[in-house]
Amino acid sequence: MGRAPGYDKEVLLKKLTDCFWEYGHSAPVSFLVEQAGVNAASLYAAFGSKKGMIHATIKDYAREACTEVTELLGKNSPGREQIRYFLQTLLDTGLADPKSRGCFLVNSILEAHSDDPEIGTILNTCMNDLRAIFQKHLTLAKDLRPGITAAEAALFLQVQVWGLKMMVKMGLPAESGQTIIEQTLCRLFADKPEIQKRTSQNRHGVGR
Repeated sequence: MGRAPGYDKEVLLKKLTDCFWEYGHSAPVSFLVEQAGVNAASLYAAFGSKKGMIHATIKDYAREACTEVTELLGKNSPGREQIRYFLQTLLDTGLADPKSRGCFLVNSILEAHSDDPEIGTILNTCMNDLRAIFQKHLTLAKDLRPGITAAEAALFLQVQVWGLKMMVKMGLPAESGQTIIEQTLCRLFADKPEIQKRTSQNRHGVGR
């Protein structure tokens, strides 16, 4: 029987994610070795190459992001207040990060190189998975603005989320973040009088 490695791969993966998240994909292997607390041979044995390390950290981060998004959206019924809570949590979390690291997925998109087509495929899959979660919940929202499909709303929300995270990384003031949240909600959801009007029309029949 082969000898078990002297490290926990999941712990190692988290350490590598922190390194790439804070210092970028260009962080040298010597630095990764120092930060991870293992030798280079162990890193290559676990992930094959530096590209393998980057790919593995993105996939792991994306899995955790999908879980976190699902949990946050599950705290409220589908609709305006659900998305408000979700966006507010993202804003508060970003503002509280002393290192202002932003979103690892967005950072990775900006750093992706054309000579690594696999990373583009990985990132597209991650983005599609997250957008599917948004669409699933927005499909159930009863106060979505008329004329907007759940798919369109999910795409718009995703763009706003990544934009908000990037701007927070660049030093966006909290008040400006609140403005972005309110404008996003206004674009996605009908105001209360309109909701009441639609409900009344559905109950009594349009034109009656």
